[in-house]
Amino acid sequence: MNHYRLVSLLICLSASVFLYLWICTNGELSNFGLNGFTETLGIGITVLLIDHILKKREEQRTLPQRIAAHEDVRILMARFLSFWHSTYLISVPEDEPTSANNLLSNSYIEKICSLLDMDSEPNVTPRRTWWDWLPQQFSEFKNNAEKILERHNTILDPDAYGLVHKFATSGLGLEIISGIRHSDRQ
Repeated sequence: MNHYRLVSLLICLSASVFLYLWICTNGELSNFGLNGFTETLGIGITVLLIDHILKKREEQRTLPQRIAAHEDVRILMARFLSFWHSTYLISVPEDEPTSANNLLSNSYIEKICSLLDMDSEPNVTPRRTWWDWLPQQFSEFKNNAEKILERHNTILDPDAYGLVHKFATSGLGLEIISGIRHSDRQ
């Protein structure tokens, strides 16, 4: 149960108790119930209204940082997908994947691992082989993900933060290079 609901529940419960005392009792207890009921309503409206106003103000204040964080994540993922898409097109002589999920599936990654000629040169400058280019790319993706985690650790929503963290710590690059070496040996 979130904070807002818990506070609302406690205020309603208190107001109900005081309302009962006001309506169902006589004398000083009834007056106490009336005073308690009106005070509880006042406190409830004030607390909930101020909490709502502060929450909205915080959302507006952090909007530029949240947009920047999500843009950084979007750029990282777009580069990662673009890299894998071009690597797939270079190495696999089949139709290209129909979605990002297909491209990143185990079967498509295995196709790339088994068919990519690691001794050939990717279309990059300066010239180098895939053996040099792949580790460099994976290291760059990991470093960019770690920068996002450091830069946006307080603003990125928990789900996005968890996914970027998983991406940064997955060790995917090492697994792929190891799989390619194993495939080349076979």
